[in-house]
Order: sequence, then C-alpha cells, then structure tokens
Amino acid sequence: MPTLDIAIRKRQKVKVYNIQIDLAKFENLAASFGFFNPSFLESLERAEQDIAKGRTKKLRTFKQLAE
Repeated sequence: MPTLDIAIRKRQKVKVYNIQIDLAKFENLAASFGFFNPSFLESLERAEQDIAKGRTKKLRTFKQLAE
C-alpha cells in the first residue's frame, strides 16, 4: 500500500501552517477520494460560478454552517 508523507510546520505567533505533500502521492490520494470524478469536477465549476456571482459568505468556524 502506498504511503503519503506530509510535513506540517507551524510558524510561531502566527496562525499559519505550511503543508508540503509529494505531488505524485497527492494525485493518488485525490483519485482515491474521487476528486477526478466528473460529478465532482462539475460541482467545482458550479462553486466557481457561485463565487463569481457573490453567492458566498466567509465563515470563522464550522459551527456557522449550521446557522
């Protein structure tokens, strides 16, 4: 079974994480999750259209999704 090495580094005093993933292994992971599935790609296109038309809002927490 292939492995995926992920390096995560947190910068001090800043809420930023740098994540490094090997591209070939990431593509295998994406394929496993179905990110290359035609219906997923269509949903990305719809999301881009929503963003362009301003039908989005910024969230600070996942809890805001239920509101």
